[in-house]
Amino acid sequence: MASHIPMYGINGSDTCDIEDSPNDGGCISLYTFWLAVFACIVIPLSCRDLTEQIVLQVALSIFRFVAVFLMLATTLQALYTYKRSDLDYDSDSPPYYSDAPAFDFSGFGKVLPIAVFAQVLHHSIPGISKPQRDKSKLQSIYAGVMTTTCVLYSILGVVLVLWYGSDIKETCTLNWTSYDAGYDPKPWWVKMLAGVIILFPPIDLVSAYPLNAITLGNNMYQIFIPKENQTPKKKLVFRLAAACIPLIGSSLVRSLSTVLRYAGSIGILIAFTYPCLLEITSRKQLSQQYGPTAIKTPYSQFWFSNIKVVYFHLVLSIVLFFTVFIMSFF
Repeated sequence: MASHIPMYGINGSDTCDIEDSPNDGGCISLYTFWLAVFACIVIPLSCRDLTEQIVLQVALSIFRFVAVFLMLATTLQALYTYKRSDLDYDSDSPPYYSDAPAFDFSGFGKVLPIAVFAQVLHHSIPGISKPQRDKSKLQSIYAGVMTTTCVLYSILGVVLVLWYGSDIKETCTLNWTSYDAGYDPKPWWVKMLAGVIILFPPIDLVSAYPLNAITLGNNMYQIFIPKENQTPKKKLVFRLAAACIPLIGSSLVRSLSTVLRYAGSIGILIAFTYPCLLEITSRKQLSQQYGPTAIKTPYSQFWFSNIKVVYFHLVLSIVLFFTVFIMSFF
């Protein structure tokens, strides 16, 4: 928002990129202003239950697909239509590929935690499953979700790098600032398409942020408040804490790449390590309390329920975590 929407009287009524100007007082003020606007939207939403947000969540889910489609369509149009003035090409005919290498192992430590972070929803499954009436469909729903997002992210990542190459920004949607579809000057519809894509992340976060805050708040509430003392007001306090603390952190740490390195590394633990530890622990407790046959469930026929597979994933996740941590911070 600070990069594209100015505010009168702040930062000389001009926009700025906080990633490029992390110590500029005017830019920090504009960034903080938009952070406050964001807080005024997401904090009240974080205090409401998911069943009260169905219309908003469905509408913004549709918007996500529209935005991703526009990103793919406009980039493919550029690849097959015109050259970039700042790149050299081996061919005079389309498609016009960028100068980016096909693979660079030095980037593994950066891309893996971000990829994991983009796919992590494990901690929110109990909360976002609650509105689903037919729980028997949850397995196919989550399998479809993970497959869809993985395919879309992969295609999007490849196509965008083919065109923008090494110039691609940390927040890739900011590359549409210079998008002109080959026109000079830009027609109104090109500006409109670019504007929708540029504003995609903050609008998308209006939907995603409350989901995470609700999950975190509910989990803290269940951990710290005994069941006999639980009340709606106490739950609200934890929801507010879960919503406000990250916003305070965002006012202090303004680099997206730094945030993603830490969040992605922890995401590996959330997505891979903790589920394995939970399954191993629950197996032992069930076996001790109800006997060895209690660990058999309607889902135990799947190969990934085998305890050897669980231990393999546990070891692999620990290796991945330390690999990514070392490559990211050393």
